[in-house]
Amino acid sequence: MDFQRSFNVTSRAAGRSATRIAISFREVGFNLDALAMDPSASGIQEPFDLIRLSLSERVFVKLRGDREVTGILHAYDGHMNLILSDAEETIMIVDTESAPNGQSVVNVAKRKMDMLFVRGDGVILVSPPART
Repeated sequence: MDFQRSFNVTSRAAGRSATRIAISFREVGFNLDALAMDPSASGIQEPFDLIRLSLSERVFVKLRGDREVTGILHAYDGHMNLILSDAEETIMIVDTESAPNGQSVVNVAKRKMDMLFVRGDGVILVSPPART
């Protein structure tokens, strides 16, 4: 079943008010018991099939700029734009100037968001949930 979901997105960089984005995506359900070691038996024949099977599941996303996000995947497209809910972003901040002996100090900053739109050109890796 195809349906559309709309989201209000506020651009902090531009200082604009909320912008409305409508995204079409397909509601997908699957049976975990039906998944097998054979990729063709589980319905995974293309890379995006793995993403499709991860809809409504918690995924790990590695982004450019030493950022990582985990959240529940609600939608995606061919550009790897993602809509995540209940998201937590982790940012690795490497400080080379204040460390003694030329060593780097890595600080970790975390923040939580109810809903997040991830632009696809920053996505390096999407890891689906572990299926046991």
